[in-house]
Amino acid sequence: ERWSWPPALRPRHCDAWFLRVLKDKFFLHGLSEAVQAAMRAIPVWGAPRLEEWRVQKDQRAAQIFERQQRGPWKRKRYGRGQPCSDRPGGDGGGKDGEEAKAEAAEQRAHARAMRRPVLLNDRDRLACTGKEPRLHSTRVRVNRCLGKTVAEALSSVRTGVLRLTRRIIAQDIQSGFLRIERERGGDAGIGEGEEAACAGPATPCRSRTPPPARSVASGCKRPREEHYRSLTGKVVRVERPLGRPGKPKEMPELGDLSPGEIDDLTSDDLWHYEKQLGWRATRKVAERLEKLSKELQVNTLPWAGGEEDAASRPASFSELSAYERMQLRGEELRHFEQQGLIADGKDLTIQERRERLKDHVWKMTGEGAASAAKREQVFMKQWQATAADTRTGVMTIEDDDDDD
Repeated sequence: ERWSWPPALRPRHCDAWFLRVLKDKFFLHGLSEAVQAAMRAIPVWGAPRLEEWRVQKDQRAAQIFERQQRGPWKRKRYGRGQPCSDRPGGDGGGKDGEEAKAEAAEQRAHARAMRRPVLLNDRDRLACTGKEPRLHSTRVRVNRCLGKTVAEALSSVRTGVLRLTRRIIAQDIQSGFLRIERERGGDAGIGEGEEAACAGPATPCRSRTPPPARSVASGCKRPREEHYRSLTGKVVRVERPLGRPGKPKEMPELGDLSPGEIDDLTSDDLWHYEKQLGWRATRKVAERLEKLSKELQVNTLPWAGGEEDAASRPASFSELSAYERMQLRGEELRHFEQQGLIADGKDLTIQERRERLKDHVWKMTGEGAASAAKREQVFMKQWQATAADTRTGVMTIEDDDDDD
């Protein structure tokens, strides 16, 4: 996967991995004075990075010490014989009872805060907490989200190279890599569910309850952005609109088509008319056999397969009888078409489809013209017969042929 990255990204990834190794070694056993002096000599970020590691190491050591001093928290079990005054919830608990009650309330609040999902608004601004992710991809994703609102982060990084969704942002917040800054002042952490709920329209990252309505900013239609990597290694962004396609192309009626218009039809236009007529763009087996028998020549190329294939196949198409030709399978028929150098044996070419449509239109117009002429002749005969009976007092003069 790393070889598919652009050349400029590989050294940065190697540097990040080398820094990760140095940090682990610094946390476990410590670095030598020579390595620390070499890192301090780096002009921009050498000394600040060492100071950051030292602060993180001290914080981790303090957390481990507090955890060891506190010990595993366990709920005490009280028997029936123990008086109520000795229990944490008793009447006369004293100092030990109050401390136990406070510790139990603190533990319940902490568990409730950890179970509560993070509520994200579109106007919430993402800020840094100082905790550094271990993975390079997580570090890049967190750095791209810093200083942006949730809506801006989701619109800038959609899909493709860097995957970012509301659920991933909520996971980064719960992991401590990001924090939320509300517009009403005051930061919203993991446990501030009431303030987050009243701050505006929110969408929980993962909840069994139905999500509330989205805000106006997130409800607007945005073009979908997809990222792809080209052959040169560059990341190309392609925008594809999510709206409905435009109106379909208006096609003329089948009887109104002229031969010139049929010659200009594309494959999709031909499929539009063929769908109305119930036609297919492929040939039937009988048509393929007829075409193969017509175009078969004596100087056909021999079969270039192995001995087993040549033994299992007939020698030539001309040696088969009419019954054997009708019993051929699709693979055998395709084999004989390859021998006869017929590339378009199964599918009709676009020119053949046009000619077929021309013949159909010509038959339609010819039958229509013949039926119209026949109806006109019948009408004239009926009119002449009825006109002679209805007209009275009209003398008709017939021209006699001259004897001269």
